[in-house]
Parts: sequence; C-alpha cells; structure tokens
Amino acid sequence: MSIQHITSPAKSDVHHTKQVLRQGQIIQGKVLHLYPNNKAQIQIGTQKMIAQLEASLTIGETYHFQVQATDDIIRLKVLGDKVKSNMTDNVMNLLKQLGLKATKQNKALIQILMTEKIPFDKEQITKAFQLIDNTENKIQARQVIKEIIATKLPLTDSIFQALYTKSTSGFSERINALLLQLKQDTNMALQQLSLIERLTALTDGTNRQNVLVKHIITEVNRNSPTFFQFAKAAGFLDTTVNFATWKAEWTGFEKQYNNGKGLSLPFHLDDGSILRMLEQSNSRRFGKVVQPFLQKWTDAIHQALQKNKPLTQNEFTVLKQEINEIVLPSLTDKQARHIKQPVQNNPESLRTFLSFLTAASTDQLDPKLELLLTNMIRNRYVTLSNPREQFLTQIRQVLQFTGLDYENQLVTKDQTMTVKAMLLQLLHNSDGITHERAQQLLHFINGLQLNSVHESANFIQASLLLPGERLGLNQDLQLEFAGKKTETGEISADYCRVLFYLDLAHLNETVIDMNVQKRSVAITIYNDHSALNAQTNALKPMLKAGLEKLDYHLSTVSVKPLSQKEKAKANSSFYSTQGVDFRI
Repeated sequence: MSIQHITSPAKSDVHHTKQVLRQGQIIQGKVLHLYPNNKAQIQIGTQKMIAQLEASLTIGETYHFQVQATDDIIRLKVLGDKVKSNMTDNVMNLLKQLGLKATKQNKALIQILMTEKIPFDKEQITKAFQLIDNTENKIQARQVIKEIIATKLPLTDSIFQALYTKSTSGFSERINALLLQLKQDTNMALQQLSLIERLTALTDGTNRQNVLVKHIITEVNRNSPTFFQFAKAAGFLDTTVNFATWKAEWTGFEKQYNNGKGLSLPFHLDDGSILRMLEQSNSRRFGKVVQPFLQKWTDAIHQALQKNKPLTQNEFTVLKQEINEIVLPSLTDKQARHIKQPVQNNPESLRTFLSFLTAASTDQLDPKLELLLTNMIRNRYVTLSNPREQFLTQIRQVLQFTGLDYENQLVTKDQTMTVKAMLLQLLHNSDGITHERAQQLLHFINGLQLNSVHESANFIQASLLLPGERLGLNQDLQLEFAGKKTETGEISADYCRVLFYLDLAHLNETVIDMNVQKRSVAITIYNDHSALNAQTNALKPMLKAGLEKLDYHLSTVSVKPLSQKEKAKANSSFYSTQGVDFRI
C-alpha cells in the first residue's frame, strides 16, 4: 500500500500535530473509505491519508502497518490481520509478527503503546525490553519508555536513566544522598567542598546560623583547621585555645544540635559578627597593608625569640611606632580588642603578637571561607526577605546553580560553576558509593532538562522542580506552566495556566490551579482540610488587591477536595498533549 497524498487537518495546535512517518515505524490505522482503482482513505492518529492499496483491506477496520519507505511514495506493510476487539490477541499477534518474545513485561509495554496509539519501531521496542528488564520498578519504567517514544526522544540508556531517575526519586532526596556521602570523606578536595556548599545552598533552611554551624562541623569532622585559624586571627577565639579543645567542644555541640536543641554556639561565637568579619576580611585585604610590615620585622623578632631575649631598645621603639601607624589602623574593631595589652618588649608578648599578625595577614580569604561567606550572605538575604522574595530567590538559584542550561553555556562559552559541571568533574575523580550517588543526581538533573519545556507552534509548556526544604515544605515543590506563546516564544501573561504541587508543613498535600484568561484569574485549591474554605475567604481581599496592582482581575477562588484532582484532569483538554502526564 503506498500513500500518495496527505491531507492535514485544518487546525494545527498542541492537540493536533502532523504525523511524521519514519522507516520501520509501526502504526495503527483505520480504513475510512474505499475508492475505485484500489485506493482508500486511511486515518492514522488525527490525519487522513489517501493510499494506493496493494493488499486487501476492509472498510471500517483497523490494522497495524509498518513503514517500509519514506521517499516520494510512503509504503506501508500490513502486519497480520485486522485489529481485533480482544487486546490480548492483538498484542500476541503483533509480537509474533515482529519475532519478539511474548513475556509478561513485553506484552504490558506493547499493550500501552497500542492502547494509546503511539507509533514505534522494532528497534525501539527491542531496546525498551532490555531497559525494562534491568530496572527495579518495571511499572514506572514502562511509563518512562512510553514518554520517550511518544515525545520522539532517542531511546538511549542516558535518556532513559535521566527520566527514570527523575520519576522514581525526589530532587532533595538525590541531593541529600550525595551530601551525606561527600561529608564522610576525610580528605576532601576544594572541588568537593564547593559542591557541598552549592548543594547546601539549594536545600538548607534559611537560618544563617545553620550555614555557619554545618560548615564548622564539616571541618571539624575532617580535622580541617581553616575556620579555627580564622576565628583566632579575627579575634573571636582566644589564642591559647588549641585545635583539640576546639574539636572537642564542637563534637559535643553537634550531638545536641542534631537532637534539635536550641543552643548558644561554643566559645560564645556570634554568627552575625562572624559574617561581618568575613565581609571585612574579604573587602579590606588586611594582608596587603601588613605584609610589608611582616617582611621587615619577622626575622628580627625570630632572632630575638631564638635567643630568648627582647629587641634592642631602638628596634622596639621603631616597632611600636609602626604598629601604631600601620597595623592598628588596619585592624577591625574585633581584632583591635583582641590585642588586650600593648605589645611588650619580651619574648612571650612578641611571640603572641607575631603569631596573631601572621594568621590575620593572609592576602585573601581561604577559598573555603569564601564559599562560607557567599552562603551566609545568600541566606541573610533570604532570611530577611518576605515569602514572595524567598520563593523567587529559590527559583533563581535553582535555574542559576543547577545547570539546566549547561549545554547552552558550553556553546556560548559563558560558563559558571554549576552543580552539573561539578558533578561531571566529580565522576572523573571518584568511585564507589560517591560515584554512584553523583551519577544518580546527574541523571536527575538531566531528567529535569528533558522535561523542562514542551512546545508546539502556538503553545508552550514548562516544568520546574524546586527543593522544598529551604522554603519550609515537606517535599519538593513542582510547578507546571502552560499557555499561548508570545511573539518572543514565552508563555503569554494574558492567557496561561500555572499549577503548584505543594506538600505544606501544616496543610500537607495541596495543589493550586491558577488559570488566566484575558488577565482574569481563576484559582482552584485542592486540599482535604475542612477549614481551608473559611480561611481562603478571609484572604481573598488581600489577593484581589495584590492582583489589581499587577493589572489582573480575580474572578473566582474555590476550594475542592484532593479526590477531585483526577476529575479536573479529565475535564481539561489543556494538558492533553501526547506523552506528557499531568497529575490533576
């Protein structure tokens, strides 16, 4: 049978896309009309095609065809007899025609594809059978395979693993699994620490003190003295405290901290003062001022200490003058208070002063402290922000730090050190459990990329997943956007739909469906709490006023039980694009 002419439907939108046939593809078609000269009208999906018959077909019946050629004349080979009403028989017949084994898993996948009329070819289905056999959750694996074939993505191991990992685990779950493993490494490179800080910035709560505490505890567990030395140099810690004492105090603190007890930080540390000190150390570059002083005086003081004698009177007079003119004006208030007594001309006082000055004179912050400073500043901003700004900040950080546009950065050479980039580096330098968990998180991020945008000529759909812990949620927050395209290819703000899938701390599972038509906003909230309706009514005036400031009009706000989610999905054709599942 050869197809000589294709008549496309007049309407072409998100629901009706032109069928593109590929050689080897297996499709299901229905015979609509028989014409003279062995011609027939065949419907494949939503398209109607005029075909030249080279086999006997029956009007009104459905058949499976295999595409034999896609040149000027497309040839379709009829596979077996007409499609029967018994799905099991149809599946068995098709597997037999293809020469494939009729196992339980194989039959289940073929049935899904046949039921939903999704075209596929033998090569795809053979690869799909192999992938499903190697997975644990075979039901979810079948759904992933269906999505890949329906959306015409290449059916490769990497694409399957990306979508399978995303569908069987959570964003925060994958991040926290890798964080737990990374923090057990006692010989951590800066690259790994950078990844820890970046992942923590995406998932940790908005408490600035938490960032500081977790940084110090991570260092203590790795026997790293970086922050310990900074605290001494900055004047937050007495110079007589040794690292063993420091570690013992923080180890005891960690046990109570993990039990949720609100405690003052050891050694009377204050996160606010430390943040200001980190900023000052980063900006004032104390070392640039003091380094010449140290170069001049270090040898002279060391020689005096070796002899256990003071400096000569002339040397000490010049030293004190330069301390007053060069060193003291460059110290922060905290550092200045650390020098409780003026420097005395005796070995003990000179040794203490030289030790303090050497520690405080690093030209720039240690890279690990730079990361700590960045995260503390970020969390300070988030903590001080209102919920709207916290939400927007989390979106910006996920888009900026995760690496959802990693491949585009490679092309434009506008690269930032994203989580995806760091994971790719880590995979080259790791093995065992660390390698496995890094690979799983990379798969998840790839899955986010693959599912992020679906579009046609006039419509666009976008999906975004945010780690929820940072926003005080029980689970990750999922957003779905859809609507008409603007001239620039973006979602129209006048005609769009936004869905929020939330698991709130007190209201638990909640879905918010916001529909915008001509800037008129209708909101439906799905939640099982009986008192929510009254609480929603009380907030309507505030919501209405806020929308009016943005030139929107609030039309309705309704609250429905979660049991009506599926009914809402069935009644809506907005999200019926083949291969994309929406859970309302």
